Amino acid sequence: MGPSDIAIIVLLAVSAGALAYAFFVMTPPHEDFRRAKWLFGISALTFAAVGPMWAIDTSQHFYIRAAVCGIVGAIALIAFNESLRLVAHRGKAALDQKMQSAMVVSPPRKSKTELKIEEANALAELERQRNIAREKTARSDFERHRPLTPAARPSPKSTPSVSVANSPGSIIAPSGGTNTIINPIVRDADGLYQGDSKVGRVQGPHVDGANSIIDFQIISFTAYPNPDAPLEYGDFLIQCAEIPRQEPNTFVGQLFASVIGARCKIVGRK
Repeated sequence: MGPSDIAIIVLLAVSAGALAYAFFVMTPPHEDFRRAKWLFGISALTFAAVGPMWAIDTSQHFYIRAAVCGIVGAIALIAFNESLRLVAHRGKAALDQKMQSAMVVSPPRKSKTELKIEEANALAELERQRNIAREKTARSDFERHRPLTPAARPSPKSTPSVSVANSPGSIIAPSGGTNTIINPIVRDADGLYQGDSKVGRVQGPHVDGANSIIDFQIISFTAYPNPDAPLEYGDFLIQCAEIPRQEPNTFVGQLFASVIGARCKIVGRK
């Protein structure tokens, strides 16, 4: 076995090894497609060198040696071209898979406006729960300190019998005496009302008496207000343009809406 034969064997071994290693680095979790291109190029180059190495040592006619070199070179060139196409296809498939995984795992990013609205809704919900707790506490305190009705008093002769209304804020007038308020209405200092109905609650009020304007940081509505009637805040009668309006032919079981940065006009006082 001559030196040329040994060189041919070495070139074929290097070509086969580079080819095998190129396929290895393309498989997950490696997926090193740039290195795979270089390895395919080395494999094709060493394989193409087998033809000239054989042609140098052989005694065949020149045309035969040229034909063998051309065939070996063509095979190496075609194999290298197809290997580049394979690398490009594998790389695109791996990139698409990573993008799909990122779209499934990553939650959608919210805008600053959506985050502010969520924060305002959370604060309004917290205030609503506090208001419910305050109303329950006030109702419980009132029931504990509720005065006796005329029917339950020990001396019916001294006090005339009268009927007592059970509705909040009812006024009775016993004969020969003064008016008495039964179940007085306890209003929230930060509440918005229409009549005796609470329709919402405010946060961060700023009264500009000179311009007859009240600015609120947040208004949280728990009921649809009547847009044709003024709202009551403390002893002010106000009109607000930015209020929730119920769509016709719709029913809402529980309203919970917040208006950030509301400006209302003072139209009078109670």
